[in-house]
Amino acid sequence: RLIVCRRPRPSSAIRGRRGRQYLRKMGGIIMVASIVIWALGYYPNHDEYESVTEQQENSYIGRIGKAMEPVIEPLGFDWKLGIGILSGVGAKELVVSTLGVLYADDAEADAVSLGERIPITPLVAFGYMVFVLIYFPCIATLAAIKGESGSWKWAVFAGLYTTALAWLMSFAIYQIGGLLFMMNSWQEWVVALLLLLCAVRIGMSIYSFFHRVKENGNPCDSCASGCELKNLYDKKRAECSGVTKKKRKVVADSW
Repeated sequence: RLIVCRRPRPSSAIRGRRGRQYLRKMGGIIMVASIVIWALGYYPNHDEYESVTEQQENSYIGRIGKAMEPVIEPLGFDWKLGIGILSGVGAKELVVSTLGVLYADDAEADAVSLGERIPITPLVAFGYMVFVLIYFPCIATLAAIKGESGSWKWAVFAGLYTTALAWLMSFAIYQIGGLLFMMNSWQEWVVALLLLLCAVRIGMSIYSFFHRVKENGNPCDSCASGCELKNLYDKKRAECSGVTKKKRKVVADSW
């Protein structure tokens, strides 16, 4: 049962009933989540610190972010970006609002945009967007997966698989992109290109192996050399079997 797909129109997106419903639904959720993030970043002992940055690092949300920072540090993310990812578990629309609350300690917060307040490079920003795009579906999605599959096993698998895939993709973007930006000579670019081609070839070989395993149902028959050896073995076995039968027939006739 597939839905009828139509080309979207700007007028329906602005004046449409579904657009208003989405804004009413997510507006309240985003507001409540922003208040919770602000409270966790405000307490405890707000007045004991000299700067807002120091106070945030020692708040409840700062402690949570510092605890998860070693996991996301290889991706180029700091603890504030990690809190944004964590808040997106409820709904990915909360990521931007959370970052807006956490990066509001700047004196010129009202005069500049959020992108200008976050001290990251374009490479890290791209890796962060890729991570948010791929990682952990929202709670509603996992509940839907559980309802369709009838078990939490597939829901947990979806959460862990997408999060691990997002981590690997962001790690590759940050680390490989950093190496590429550090290259200054054409020799280094040639080496990088050769390594990339080797990685692509290895990936294609792995994909071809598992594809043939899926088709044949036997890992021993999944490669070309394996198929050739098996065919040669079957051919020789048939020839030997025919020779043996002929010899037996000759011996029987002689008797």
